[in-house]
Amino acid sequence: MHKVDRIVEAPAGIVWRILIDTREWPIWGPSVRAVVAPSHLIGPGMRGRIQTPVGLRLPFEITRREPEHAWSGRLPASRMPSRNLGVRPALTADDGDFDRCDVSYPPAEAPARGPP
Repeated sequence: MHKVDRIVEAPAGIVWRILIDTREWPIWGPSVRAVVAPSHLIGPGMRGRIQTPVGLRLPFEITRREPEHAWSGRLPASRMPSRNLGVRPALTADDGDFDRCDVSYPPAEAPARGPP
């Protein structure tokens, strides 16, 4: 599957918390207007519904979560493959600190509104 990589000027831990919090999905995900889920933090097997910008309400399921690193989810009603998102710390050249990270998205989820 194709993916988009983006360097984000924030520590991986902060970006990770944004990516796993369903309350944040409409802010960084152009394909999500709203989320209904039993918890705002995702976990394996969690199911819920997303509402798209055109008003469709689609069920989703989180299929995998590797803490602080990656998660996958799928839309069972669609024929789309699982969506994989990942976060990797990235060294800053000038001071050697990990105060930025590399975020990987499927192309359809690449943030349209700036970094997550």
